[in-house]
Amino acid sequence: MVINQKKISWLLPFEPNCRRDLLYCSLASVRLRAAALLDVVGEANVSIEYSSIPPPDSRLLVVGKIGADCERSGRSRLWLSAICAHASSGHPVVVDYTDNHLALHGPMGKFYSQIPNSQYIHWVVPSPWMAQSLSEKGIQSIYMINDAFDVPVMAPKRKANVAGSELNALWFGHQSNLQYLAKFLFEQVSFESEAFALHIISGAFDSAPLLELLRKQPFISRVFLYGWSTDNLVSVSKNVDMCLLPGDPFDPRKAGVGINRLTTALALGLPTIAPMYSSYVGLKNYFFEIPASGAIKISSDTIFSLIPALRENQNSLLCDYSLGSIGRQWLTFLISLM
Repeated sequence: MVINQKKISWLLPFEPNCRRDLLYCSLASVRLRAAALLDVVGEANVSIEYSSIPPPDSRLLVVGKIGADCERSGRSRLWLSAICAHASSGHPVVVDYTDNHLALHGPMGKFYSQIPNSQYIHWVVPSPWMAQSLSEKGIQSIYMINDAFDVPVMAPKRKANVAGSELNALWFGHQSNLQYLAKFLFEQVSFESEAFALHIISGAFDSAPLLELLRKQPFISRVFLYGWSTDNLVSVSKNVDMCLLPGDPFDPRKAGVGINRLTTALALGLPTIAPMYSSYVGLKNYFFEIPASGAIKISSDTIFSLIPALRENQNSLLCDYSLGSIGRQWLTFLISLM
């Protein structure tokens, strides 16, 4: 037994049974943030416990995503009680706030709005936009820690595609982001674009309406659908030429997104087309920015032009976003509070 070992308790909306439950969780806030500590926590005299039930003996409480069923399950009441008890006792509480729930109506927004503004409660966000949003609400103790990426780094192809062959494009993400893909394809991709096959990796959703719409686009030759998994992501990426990650930096529901989808695409060696979220600014030289308006012509030449810089700098630009690096950032920050 390690003497005087300090304990960190990380609250999750489920009970993990093993390490795999964290590393392969569909919740990005668990897989890319909470699980980042697993391999580095042994570097300091601390232990970490993941649970949906606040333990009585933790030195520091980290509040992960509460989950949409928080009221029905009683989790809101339980977690708020623990947060208030910790803060009133002078023990630090860290709220890992990865989505802009305070701007939305619903049980999760209600939960976050009831967290007291205390000197012992610290908020961690994944993007500058989210930090600014919390600051405007009067919250003062705000820190930024990026999301990690959890795919192997794969070298970009030498060429975007073989001359005369069809382009292949990848889109991946939560089904709530599919609306931005549809809007991009229907409003901004020029009909003069080269035809490409579209590969979509996401959780379960009703695909019929989207497929019906995509069939009307002359530049989309075929559509392939895959269930969400990192294995599918890695496998499909080997056979595509580019990644499409459209979004809306002006939509308060998504403007505060972290950097993970972009770093994942770049780690997979894919030239990427995406909007300029606040979290993406540091990588602005390595992806093609989608403007707020105007048509975009997708072509082999455009895609190929992004490959040399990515090939030359891929490892150095991604090293700060690995699971180990992000885990150490978390560990350093949490230890500083204990």
